[in-house]
Amino acid sequence: MPSEYELNVMDWRQLQIAIQWVYRGTVSDQGRGHFSAPCGVAAWYILRGEGLVRYDGGEKRARKGDWLFPNMGPHYKDFSSDAEILSLRFYLEWPDGQPLFQNRESLVIPGIRYPNLLRQAKAMERVISRGGRQIHSNAEFMDIRLDLPVYLDVETALLQWSKTLYHALIAEGVKPSLERFEDERVARALRVLDGWPLHRAFSQSELVQQAGVSRAQLDRLFTAKLGQTPHQYFDRRRLRHAERSLQLPDRPIKEVAFDLGFRHVSSFSAWFKQKTGVNPNARREK
Repeated sequence: MPSEYELNVMDWRQLQIAIQWVYRGTVSDQGRGHFSAPCGVAAWYILRGEGLVRYDGGEKRARKGDWLFPNMGPHYKDFSSDAEILSLRFYLEWPDGQPLFQNRESLVIPGIRYPNLLRQAKAMERVISRGGRQIHSNAEFMDIRLDLPVYLDVETALLQWSKTLYHALIAEGVKPSLERFEDERVARALRVLDGWPLHRAFSQSELVQQAGVSRAQLDRLFTAKLGQTPHQYFDRRRLRHAERSLQLPDRPIKEVAFDLGFRHVSSFSAWFKQKTGVNPNARREK
């Protein structure tokens, strides 16, 4: 039976799925307090104690055996002093950084409803923590060395976990963000934009030629479905690449700038600050 959320394979292939870290243990002081919109999605399974998220419009508490998913916007999080959690941070998003699930409210899900979520998360954690490794950041995860079969074990567990999460969130009433594909003209233009090299200057004329609609019509369609023009969408793709690259402390800022077609780091820094309000070094230190 067809699902109301079906897409073409070429569209699903644009979805970016990647693990940032999996950590099991107590909660440090850095894991408490106020947080702005994160890069990626967080999920915490409460193994012991309690967890709390406050956000504009509500508060959610999770107890032992619960999954706690913070909202995508700014929030405050805290845990009881005896708390032990299984913490995951991952990407499940489109190329411009829009998450597949835009939960504007935090969500608590009893783990007993979806036991495979915990089983598959533990499978990832067991592989990653071999040899006593403790991974607390994306930079630490990217720096570990694995042979191919072990790496594929992690990726397989992540894909299975993502599949289980997909069904769980839909069952809990959270719908995936697929509005961008409702109009074939927008979807066609997105395929062009998502394959556009980040270092190449954006060409509106080339895009409308491939999309088969006028510039004014394409801008109107994009604004209606995505809340932004094609040029703004491409700029968000570039910004997302910069933000994810800056999470890797060993990646020179100069390389990130060149990835995006900037010939000078100063030009990249000015562009990045205009978009985010902070310079690349300040973002890296957060």
